Amino acid sequence: MKSRGSDRLIAIDSDGSVFPNMPAKFEVMRDTTIGHFGLGPIARMAEEVIRFVNLEGRSRGSHRLSGLVQIIGFLRDRLGPGPLPVDLPRLGSLRRFMDSRPDWTNGTLAAAVTATGDPELARILEWSRDFSVRLARTGRMPPVPEAVRAMTAMRETAELAVVSQAPEEQLLAEWTESGIAGLVARIGGSDRGPKPAQIRAALDDAGIPPARAAIIGDAPGDLSAARETGIAFLPIVPGREGASWNRLLDEAWPRWLAGTFAGAYAEALTDDFLAALPEQPPWAPLRD
Repeated sequence: MKSRGSDRLIAIDSDGSVFPNMPAKFEVMRDTTIGHFGLGPIARMAEEVIRFVNLEGRSRGSHRLSGLVQIIGFLRDRLGPGPLPVDLPRLGSLRRFMDSRPDWTNGTLAAAVTATGDPELARILEWSRDFSVRLARTGRMPPVPEAVRAMTAMRETAELAVVSQAPEEQLLAEWTESGIAGLVARIGGSDRGPKPAQIRAALDDAGIPPARAAIIGDAPGDLSAARETGIAFLPIVPGREGASWNRLLDEAWPRWLAGTFAGAYAEALTDDFLAALPEQPPWAPLRD
């Protein structure tokens, strides 16, 4: 992996950080989830929940299966006890599947359906496959120009590696068709497990210690992955992607290279990032 002889590694999230495709993914998540799980009678509530989970809250950027669990949980909580206007799935089989292995893909889900014949998993597989098909039809979006500028400069002093919860096939197509695959040494997706596992593998392959690595991302999951693996977090603030990349390259990056990033400066960047993503959903006060 150390093709340029670098002793630094930058892991880079793709969706929402390099490619501004999170609104399109939200729309696909909304339409497929409402359609496949019979949420039409509560469509407005469902859309509000899906928007919070996928775009506006601290679960932004999570894997689609994790997102589904959170969406159904929020809906069940909002609807409260008693008879429900819709038949919400229990998702017990899905939770067991997710607990049993780290690689959550349509392929591994299909294998579980074949092995168990579980109807809940079969229904979720049908939804997930439809999600993939519809997402592919949304068309490719060009990368954020400021991201390309930053990565082009950063690769001169660090190895760049894509880490993502999107399917690797999708990532390879997006980065190749956009003409930026050559900027990175490695492209990894959900096929390789969660982001911490991908980061550790990239560090091991490159022979680089965590103290000389960082992750760039737009979701709290990227921050969690940084903390779990002991690397720095360079945030991309949702809604301010271009400005975040410019600030990263012109301000945070020189500090990180010079060893003056950690401490109060890094904490201020993280606080600004988290302030853009509320922890509590907008409907929470209505239940008090």
